[in-house]
Amino acid sequence: MMSIGIVLAFALSLFVSDVGAQTCTTNADCGFQQVCQDVDGALKCVTTFGVNSVGNGLEGTLGNKSLIGTITSLINVALGLLGVIAVVIILIGGFKWMTAGGNEDKV
Repeated sequence: MMSIGIVLAFALSLFVSDVGAQTCTTNADCGFQQVCQDVDGALKCVTTFGVNSVGNGLEGTLGNKSLIGTITSLINVALGLLGVIAVVIILIGGFKWMTAGGNEDKV
């Protein structure tokens, strides 16, 4: 039981991260999708995750696909869903086959 506690404590320690923002002087000092901003009187790196992509995506690309492009996208989504359903059916069939224990009536 002690080893499970040690493994659990180690696993949880992997998720601990520094929550303090990194200090900076310019945007070049910050990492990917971060900008240097004044936070409580000090310049710190602030994450801008998703702000630009969502803003740029809504400016003019929404609904600008041709009819063929839209139909192609719908077909791709439908085939993806059918693929997932097929994998689930195969897994269920394999499980039933393996647990039948040689009884042909259960398969």
